[in-house]
Amino acid sequence: MTALSSLGKKSYLAYWSAAIARSILRTNVKRTSVQQIVQDTWIMPEDAICALKEMDIIEPLQKTAKNATILRERVEAWVKQNNVPTEPLVAGDGFLQVQEESDG
Repeated sequence: MTALSSLGKKSYLAYWSAAIARSILRTNVKRTSVQQIVQDTWIMPEDAICALKEMDIIEPLQKTAKNATILRERVEAWVKQNNVPTEPLVAGDGFLQVQEESDG
């Protein structure tokens, strides 16, 4: 994470954590990865990892120190404890689809 004030860091962590929780709960997959979270949320990998740790929703796997699993139950508990809405912040149908004109 780049140098932020403590209030800035707190604000970004709140946003990232909520976005990650929505991303995880939106899917029915049993496993996800940081790369999948990054792809879904556009949050930088190091910031996603920071948010996951702050949320306390990951469980290290005993096989290797580099692998961990995200516990869906912890995500659901975190959402409830922090009163985070799980619906998207912006309705997808609110965007206009613009077709580019061809030079023809």
